Amino acid sequence: MERRVIQMVVNKELMDVWNKLVPHKVSVLIWRIWQNKIPSRENLVKRGILPQSQVLCPYGCSCEENIAHIFFECPAAIVVWNEVYRWLGFWYVSHNSAVQNFMQFAGMSCGGRVNKERLMVIWFACIWTIWKQRNDKVFKTSEQSNRNGVEAIQILSWSWIKLKVVMFEGSTVVGMKEGVSAVNELKENSLQKVDGDGA
Repeated sequence: MERRVIQMVVNKELMDVWNKLVPHKVSVLIWRIWQNKIPSRENLVKRGILPQSQVLCPYGCSCEENIAHIFFECPAAIVVWNEVYRWLGFWYVSHNSAVQNFMQFAGMSCGGRVNKERLMVIWFACIWTIWKQRNDKVFKTSEQSNRNGVEAIQILSWSWIKLKVVMFEGSTVVGMKEGVSAVNELKENSLQKVDGDGA
């Protein structure tokens, strides 16, 4: 009985992958990640597309490239997440399961479903950015720095929200800095306030 209740809760949370504020292709990517259906090197080796000798992460960290590694364990992904956590103003040990990480991130929001949907756009933007950077590395042998990762995620989040929600009054063209400011305001409104020292 308890197991069935837990599964029902998980299934309800998983429906949030179809967030109306993000492009459909991003939701499809997340769904495929949850089903272990993306072309990670581990999956390509299992399907006989790549030889076993090519199973390691393209960033050279000597680990097998599976979904947990791509998005949560690879040093390249950890840099992105750490910058985002610093921007959001919280620290916690994140789960390396995509589903559990999603639910963990969702649990930080407050203010109802609308604020939760908007905050989760940031999580979607992180996953999309990490996947794009990984593909750039694999197919273009890109050596791009992740130094501006947070700003890219802020702008991406803002652009997705702006496309779907009337949040900004005045001119229909809002500059990059205004977009980042808008996402920072969204962050302040969506995150739970921490009691105590305010950290």
